[in-house]
This record gives sequence, C-alpha cells and structure tokens, in this order.
Amino acid sequence: MLRSRVPASAPTPTVLHWLRRYSAQTPDAPKFTVAADTGRRAWSYAQA
Repeated sequence: MLRSRVPASAPTPTVLHWLRRYSAQTPDAPKFTVAADTGRRAWSYAQA
C-alpha cells in the first residue's frame, strides 16, 4: 500500500463549497460556454 507523506486536507462538505472556492481562486476560468454564430461564447466566474 502506498501512503502520501502529505496529510489529506478536510473534505469539502458539498460541491457548492468547492465551486465557491474554485471561483474565488480562478475568477478568469470559463464558467459557462454556449454555441454562437461566431463560434463559442464563454463567461468567466468573474463575469457571471
């Protein structure tokens, strides 16, 4: 059995907690994308 030397952090209570933390850490990451006449349209966490 392999074990990590780094202890595991506490698990995230819900997916919403994880999304909130991820959006705060990466505000420019795409959140939504949709097909548009000119290709794809994307909105980041900061824009949404």
